[in-house]
Amino acid sequence: MKLCESCHNGFYGAPDHCPECGADLSDDAEVTGHELAGMVVGGRYELIELLVEPAKALVYLGVHQPLEPSEANNLLKTAGEAQPDQVQRFEQEARAISRLHHPHVVSVIDFGRSPGGMFYLVTEFIEGNTLADLVAEEGRLTVGRTIGIFHQILAAVEEAHSSQ
Repeated sequence: MKLCESCHNGFYGAPDHCPECGADLSDDAEVTGHELAGMVVGGRYELIELLVEPAKALVYLGVHQPLEPSEANNLLKTAGEAQPDQVQRFEQEARAISRLHHPHVVSVIDFGRSPGGMFYLVTEFIEGNTLADLVAEEGRLTVGRTIGIFHQILAAVEEAHSSQ
């Protein structure tokens, strides 16, 4: 993938010129998913820093340029052009998550495909620790605390099942 320094779009296929603004990319090195800070996705979401890399995505802290709130930008990992089944599954999951409205489920703000072919899902960014972080910091959790956390997870799962 190449990043255009002029318009900050990223493009698969290593083009010699930016398909969006026409800038010369022939001397620019290709970048990996770990080097996308500064890229603008969907014309309005600037990637700030890589937060985590689950199996099929890259999750960046991002900023909505006109409004400037922080958000999480999930970028679908592909080795270039996404396969039709990947695209269909991505769109189905984005629509399904967007129908959920629950305090224990992140809200979907937007999803789409960048001009360079990258699929993205923008969600609210929630500051805090993961469950793995909590256990690493505190060690074994009490039964009461575990039940409380499990109750929150089950409430979110119930919301997901009731929205189908």
